[in-house]
Amino acid sequence: MPLYSAAANAPGHAWACLRASLFDALYVTSVFLALAAYHRSLYWVQRRRFGDLLAVVAIGLLVAYVIEWRALADGRWSYAPTMPFVWGVGLTPLVQLALLSLVTFAVAARWLAVPPHPQPLSLEGEGGPPRNG
Repeated sequence: MPLYSAAANAPGHAWACLRASLFDALYVTSVFLALAAYHRSLYWVQRRRFGDLLAVVAIGLLVAYVIEWRALADGRWSYAPTMPFVWGVGLTPLVQLALLSLVTFAVAARWLAVPPHPQPLSLEGEGGPPRNG
């Protein structure tokens, strides 16, 4: 990973990446369910509003900033010189949670728009079996 220091290739790095991925999945699911509770519908993503998306981005940036800032302060990881910085933390980890949430919700909206049980094909034409009389 060219944006992280050589310590990112140390033993245990795969485990750290797995834990981070599980946190990301839990985070996105929690935000989805919180907005579903607010809108009282699991289908809120089909009618998402600008305010919903703004909240998702703002919360994602805040959570990512706190995680990155604490991890850097605790020495859990460090960045390579190629990492761009914003507000004292790396740019890519800062925007990752917000971007992941937006992409996930867009995919969920498309997935939920597909009818769960498509109409079966009829060999008799549009209206089903022919009627007598």
